[in-house]
Amino acid sequence: MKKLYLLTFLLFGLTTQAQLILENVFVDPGGTLPPVYVPNKSPAQIVTQDLVGMGVTPFNIKFRGDAAAALVPSKQVDKFSTNFNLTSLGFLPNYDANGIRIFDNSPKGMLMTTGESSVALGPNNNGSKSIDVPESATGDPDLRKITTNDVEHASIVEFDFMATGPVLNFDFIFASEEYPEYSLSPNVNDVFGFFLSGPGIVPDVIAPDVTPSFTNNAKNIALIPGTTTPVSIFNVNHGLNNTGACTNCLYYVNNGQGTSPAANTSIQYDGFTTVLRATADLQCGQIYHIKLAVGNVGDNLFDSAVFLKNFQIAPMKLTDALGNQINNVVIGCWDDEVTINSGIPAGTNTFTWTHDTVLMPGVTTPSITVTENGVYELTVYSATGCLIGKDDITVNRTPFPLREPLPKTICVTGTGPYSFNIDQTAYMLNGLSASDYTITYYTSLSNAENGISPIPIGSLTSYLSAGAGELIWVKIEDLFVNGCIGYRSFPLNAVSTPSGTFSYTGSPYCSDVTTPQLPTLSGLTSGGT
Repeated sequence: MKKLYLLTFLLFGLTTQAQLILENVFVDPGGTLPPVYVPNKSPAQIVTQDLVGMGVTPFNIKFRGDAAAALVPSKQVDKFSTNFNLTSLGFLPNYDANGIRIFDNSPKGMLMTTGESSVALGPNNNGSKSIDVPESATGDPDLRKITTNDVEHASIVEFDFMATGPVLNFDFIFASEEYPEYSLSPNVNDVFGFFLSGPGIVPDVIAPDVTPSFTNNAKNIALIPGTTTPVSIFNVNHGLNNTGACTNCLYYVNNGQGTSPAANTSIQYDGFTTVLRATADLQCGQIYHIKLAVGNVGDNLFDSAVFLKNFQIAPMKLTDALGNQINNVVIGCWDDEVTINSGIPAGTNTFTWTHDTVLMPGVTTPSITVTENGVYELTVYSATGCLIGKDDITVNRTPFPLREPLPKTICVTGTGPYSFNIDQTAYMLNGLSASDYTITYYTSLSNAENGISPIPIGSLTSYLSAGAGELIWVKIEDLFVNGCIGYRSFPLNAVSTPSGTFSYTGSPYCSDVTTPQLPTLSGLTSGGT
C-alpha cells in the first residue's frame, strides 16, 4: 500500500501548500520509519505516462542503454507529482498569451537521481544526504565529456520520437546536495545533460575535440537561458555558503544547508535551479533521439537530481502581430490592417491560406495582413510533406459606428478662395453621444495621424478653400467603447453658378392649354450640381 507524503513547499519566495508524491517510495504516515523503495513504475512507464505531452510519442525507450531495463522499476527514476498544485517545485503550466491553458499540465513529471529517489523528500535536515544504489555503478561517455573526473552511478533514460512540429520544449530543475559547499569545485560537481541528436541538430564540439564530442553527434540542450553554457553547479550558484560571488544566481534557489528543516520543508536538496527550459528546433517528420542523464562525479556522496516535466512539441498557434488572441479571435479597429502570424519560419515549408474556406491564391507566406473580417485558416507542410500544423483564427474588426462624411460642393460666382461649411460632426454622429467621440479636422492625412495643426473649431463653418477638390481629413477617436481611431476624408469643390434666359412664344397662356410648349433658350452658361 502506498501512502502520500505531505509537505509544505516554500519556493521562490512564495509559500504554497503541496504534496510531493514519489510513485516508487512508501512513506510512513507517522514519520517513524524512513521512506522505503517500492517498485511500482518502470522508467518506460514514467516516460510514456508522466513525462511526455502533446505531440510526442516515445519509442525505443532505454534505461542505461538497455531496453529491457527500462521495463523494470528503478530506484533512480521515479514519477513525481505535487497533488495538482501547479506552482509546486516552481513548475508552472503552459499558457498562451491570453491565459488559455494549451497543454496537459497536471503537476507531474520524471525525477532522475544519482542515488535513491527518496532523497528528494524533505525536510532539508541533512546537508550531505545520499543513498547509494550499488546496481547503478556505471558511468557515461557523454557526461564524462562535461567534467574533469570520473562519472559513476549515472541515471540515464533515452528514447526516440518523431518531430510533429517545429520546436521541442521541456522544463527542468537541477538540484544537488553539493550546494553550496562545492559550488566552486567543478572537478567533483555532479553533472547532468540532455543530449539531443537528429536532422538539423548542430553537434557540440568541446575543446580540445575537433570533431563532435557527444555520441550520435548530439547537442547538450541543458543550457543557461540565452547562452550556450551548460547548466551545472559551478555555472549556477551564489558562492560558498550562499554568500559569495553570484554566478548566474538569478537561476539559483538557496534551500538551506540541512540545519533548518522547519524553514526548508520542501525538498532535501540544499540548492536547486529555478525552472529552466530546454528547447530545440526540429524538422517536422524526422526522427530524433534524446538522452537524459545525471551522474555522480568523483564519489558517490552528496546526491543530485533532475526534475523534468512537459516534454512536448507545441502545436502551431495563429496570433496577431503581437502574439495575442483570445479564443482564436483577433479583434481589430475600424480601419486596422490585421496581421496574422504563424510563428513558423518560411524555410522550405509550404503555407496554404483560406478565407472563409475559400483558397487565397498566391498567398504563401508564414504571416499575412488582412483587412476583411472572417475566418482565416493556415495549413503548413514541410518539404517532405509532413503536416507541421493547422490552425484557424477569426478576424473581427468592429464596424465604423458613424456616418461617412459627405463631399462638399457649392455654387459660386467670381474668383476664390470660397467659404465652405466643413463641420459634419453632427451629421456623422447621427444621434450618437458627442461625449463618446473626439472628432477633429485636418488639411492632410499626415497631420491627422500625428495630431498636428488641426483646423480650429471656429473656422469649420467658414473654411476658405479654392474648392478644386481639396481633401479635408477627419480624425475620429472612440472614447467610450474600444479606443479605436479612424480617419475619413471628403473633397471640397466650388462650381460656377449657372446663368441664362428662357422664354415661351405667345405667352401668357390660358389655364386650359394642355399642349406642351417649347421654351426659347439664350445666353446659357454651365454650372451648379
